[in-house]
Amino acid sequence: MAHVYISYAPDDFEYAELVQRRLERANFTVWIDTSSTEVPAGTLAAKDWRQEIDEAIRASFVVLTVITPRSRTFEYVSYEWMFALGVGITVIPLVFQQTELPQRLKAIQPLDFTNPRRPAWSLLLERVGVIQNRAVPATAQHTPHGADGSKAATLAGSGQARTLIDLVDIIRSGDYEKQRDALMALAELDPAALVRLVQNALKHDDIRIPFMQVLIDRTLPPPRHVFLSYSRTDTPLMCKLRDDLRHAGVSVWTDESLTPGDPSWQLAIQNAIEIAGCVIVMLSPDSAKSEWVLAELQYARLRKVVIVPVLVRGHETQAIPMALINWQWLDLRSEALYIKGLPQLVTALDGYLRKFNVAVVA
Repeated sequence: MAHVYISYAPDDFEYAELVQRRLERANFTVWIDTSSTEVPAGTLAAKDWRQEIDEAIRASFVVLTVITPRSRTFEYVSYEWMFALGVGITVIPLVFQQTELPQRLKAIQPLDFTNPRRPAWSLLLERVGVIQNRAVPATAQHTPHGADGSKAATLAGSGQARTLIDLVDIIRSGDYEKQRDALMALAELDPAALVRLVQNALKHDDIRIPFMQVLIDRTLPPPRHVFLSYSRTDTPLMCKLRDDLRHAGVSVWTDESLTPGDPSWQLAIQNAIEIAGCVIVMLSPDSAKSEWVLAELQYARLRKVVIVPVLVRGHETQAIPMALINWQWLDLRSEALYIKGLPQLVTALDGYLRKFNVAVVA
């Protein structure tokens, strides 16, 4: 069964343990690392420990990150939430002490526990329950203690839930409350009746197509991304390529939101390359001299990740490093070449990413 993963700095164990008790009281399964000391880096034990952490995060349906000034600077906490986002696991920041959120977590609505008179426990249990409903098949779902099941019962007995297409429409809607109630209603339906309902509904195209899309949306593995390797001098060119690829439907990862030299920076880059579908190396005279671009290139080759070189600036004799001297590269240096080459690049990425069940919309 998928579990809740709690990420915290060692000095914040009191907060993490409090979260664990609240969740277990509501019948959620919790995974928490109780190692009292750090594992020495570079040892076999460290490798095994990191593998255990990675596997525990992959097996979770949500990662709860305890946020304090201490966790803000603790590199393993940063690694854990970055790894979770990289593999498609939902992350919820739990703020127990006021501090600035990391840049990549600012887009996620945190839960505030800094006010002892109004702690966000009910909101936490509700959000975790909703995320679990999305992640766990209907036959395995349960309503945790403290969650409101009356709305699901009302919906299941109403006209809204009498046909599968109604439930599909509700689940596909952007209404948070309706989505939650529809998922809970599906979980409460009699399995045999649900099978008959699905069999009858799938005879009609207007029901079968959206229903299958919902199933696809919830069963495909998290999409692999494209990792962009570039020199900071080429940031404007990187931003243009990043935006155009995303507009074409490609999931793109860059390190622009990270602080170079930060303890978690290298870990985040390594993890992003490991789970990438391919690495695009943006070639220029500056990238050819960049030790970090070269390191990213070498790590991608070590991890056997597909490398796609694109020439974005400068003469090839100065822009192409020795490691790529015999590789084919795509020339995007001028506006005309860029307009011609971008569709070719998207097509190539489509081919590389399809083996990971990812479709690129050109």
